[in-house]
Amino acid sequence: MCGSISKRVVSTAATILAFTPAQALACPVCALVGSGDNTWAYKAMSVMLIMLPLVMIGGAVFWLSRMATLADAELPSPERRKRT
Repeated sequence: MCGSISKRVVSTAATILAFTPAQALACPVCALVGSGDNTWAYKAMSVMLIMLPLVMIGGAVFWLSRMATLADAELPSPERRKRT
C-alpha cells in the first residue's frame, strides 16, 4: 500500500516537472550571467532575505518588552500593597 502511494507521488511530481517551462526554472536575478544590474539585484535581495527575519524577531522582542514595561507600570507599587 505504501509503495503504491510513493510511486504515485513520484510519477506525479515527475510529470509536473516534465511539463514545467524552462523559463520558470531559471533565476530572474542570477548573479553569474548578465549585466551589472543583475549583480546588484542579487546582492540587494540577499541582504533583504538575511535581514528580514532578524528585523522581524527584533521587532517582536521590542514589542514584548514594551508591553511588559507597560504592564509593570500599571501594577500598584509595593508601598501601596502594604497599606491595604
